[in-house]
Amino acid sequence: MSGAPGVSARVTLTVEGADAHGAIAVQGPAGSIERAVDAPDCAQVARALALILALAIEPDATPPPSAADVQEPPNTNTHAEPIATSSSTSLEIQDRKSAQPPGASPWFGVGANVGLSGGVAPNPALQEGFFLEFGRGHARGLLANVRLAAIHAHGSEPADSGTADFDLLALRASSCPYRLTNESPALDACVSFDFGRLQARGSNTLSPETGSASWFGPGVFFRATVRALPALLIQLELGALTPLAHDRFYFGPTETVHRIPALSGYGGLNLVLGG
Repeated sequence: MSGAPGVSARVTLTVEGADAHGAIAVQGPAGSIERAVDAPDCAQVARALALILALAIEPDATPPPSAADVQEPPNTNTHAEPIATSSSTSLEIQDRKSAQPPGASPWFGVGANVGLSGGVAPNPALQEGFFLEFGRGHARGLLANVRLAAIHAHGSEPADSGTADFDLLALRASSCPYRLTNESPALDACVSFDFGRLQARGSNTLSPETGSASWFGPGVFFRATVRALPALLIQLELGALTPLAHDRFYFGPTETVHRIPALSGYGGLNLVLGG
């Protein structure tokens, strides 16, 4: 360093939110000096560190008028830890604010889905619905979100005594609390709960009747998401549901046409605006 043989300095400037923190360590012929400076403005901290360095190099120097207004804040501390001596000065700047995980802002979305649902009828039933959702964050790991979906599924089954038509109307509340990967497609692990009614109507029989049963139970599913446009998401869902009611639908006392199973699967495609 010109004019200061044998003097080495290390300066660290850190910005975190609205606060700035600086530290300086100077090693010279007269000994070592270490100072820490805190201030709400990064420029103030930089000027204070520059003044400390200048006075350490030339104690009798007169500071310029612009530096006379700079005062070292009371939050200073001195350390006696030795530092490595060298003839170079290094500056380290870290912006912790920029290290915050991306995608942590709240979001809202609306969408529709179509797919196939098991358990509604003996064979997979066509399912469609619409939903509202909101949450916070898109990064990998734990997430906060909830989706409320209105679902309708329809299926039919011929039997010896007639034909049975099945219609499910249900509300599905779901959440995807963990994102396994944030690459495209993003993969989420999700849980759900269904609550609704399954209705069956008989036709092509001597005495057609209509009956219904409760439909409710928890489920789990995986969701893969691709952002096709800035405000359009395409999602694929595959999951399983555990109905807690296992009612039987029949023609007469002996011909069972369908029984709600203990485990059913479903899958579908979602289109989401927003999110």
